[in-house]
Amino acid sequence: SAASDVYKRQTPLPWQVRELMEIGGATGMLIGIFVSFYALAKARSRMLQLKSRMRVASSEFYDLVEDEFDGWNLSPKERDIAMFILKGLSNHEISQVTEKKEGTVKAQTNSLFRKAGVSNRSQFAFYFIEVLMQEPLVLHDDGTSVENGGTGS
Repeated sequence: SAASDVYKRQTPLPWQVRELMEIGGATGMLIGIFVSFYALAKARSRMLQLKSRMRVASSEFYDLVEDEFDGWNLSPKERDIAMFILKGLSNHEISQVTEKKEGTVKAQTNSLFRKAGVSNRSQFAFYFIEVLMQEPLVLHDDGTSVENGGTGS
């Protein structure tokens, strides 16, 4: 058939054409390597920025929690219990970590909830989410902040 004859080449490609093809392929691979390194460097830089912002946010959250604990006049033991609750530990797990009886942990938890004006763990955790939603978000390393709903640009 005529179509198969078109694809059959009787004479080999000249060496110059083959050389140009190989140079083009090698150049393409080198460009790909450089672009990959550039993208990797940009991603690493972005990751470090986000990590720094996360540290700031974590510190801000801790300060916010401590301020609330101060306002509730929590004892040091109640503060410990509150932090364990915010980390998601159950009364049983808290009793194991603190080496206290589960009944003692439950009593301290109830005292904590009374002082915080909540009745259970979900409400306690949600309280801090609610407070965070009212606070400005720190988005820039220079200390400037943008209110919630802002673009951060």
